[in-house]
Amino acid sequence: MREIYEDDKLVHSKKNLRYEECYAKVLLENLFPERYYNLEIEDRPDLIFYPKGIGIEVTDCTPKYEKEVLNLWLKIPRQRGKCKQRSLDRLRQLGYTYREGGIIWEAKVYSENLECSPLETVFDAVSKKIKKLNDRNYKMLNEYNLFIHSGLFIPDFLMGEFFNRLCDINQGDLIFNSIYLLTNQNTIIVFDMLQKSGYVKAFKEKQVTYSIKAKEIMERQSNE
Repeated sequence: MREIYEDDKLVHSKKNLRYEECYAKVLLENLFPERYYNLEIEDRPDLIFYPKGIGIEVTDCTPKYEKEVLNLWLKIPRQRGKCKQRSLDRLRQLGYTYREGGIIWEAKVYSENLECSPLETVFDAVSKKIKKLNDRNYKMLNEYNLFIHSGLFIPDFLMGEFFNRLCDINQGDLIFNSIYLLTNQNTIIVFDMLQKSGYVKAFKEKQVTYSIKAKEIMERQSNE
């Protein structure tokens, strides 16, 4: 529980955590320790690095059925008997086998035309978030970044066009300085929107550890 002061009045606030926020917190702290540590899970934006006044909004543009896969994977460890078996059966119906540490997502098919590719869902998500940012729907901070759960990857032949589209969308009095795109290859593509550059950070060997840490954060917060 975090104590928040509004107009000199103490307000106790407890946010219902989402796995996506916890996972983003774990990834950012572990993959970018020189930039983030002790990220606070808040609301509008979802993560805040208070020492430097940096806010990170977390959004999810994975397809609906993939969200169901993730929800089942999160529930199964807490389930027993017939309830657990139903979840395992449903997971198999969706084409996945349960693994404690993580999920192997299926590959996506991409067209050479960006507008016909699954990546359009990312652009829609960024458009909505940049509008909210410029409508002043977030706490006033020094810097804003965006973390996107996509369940996708970006083929090399689309990378340049993809980045150009992000730059076209990321416009306004306020912008996202960095955009982090989590792919289904256990990599994060970091787009530096100020320097107009990008790079890839891989964490395949740590994916299981990070997933478990994120679930532990959720369980710990729910018991407080």
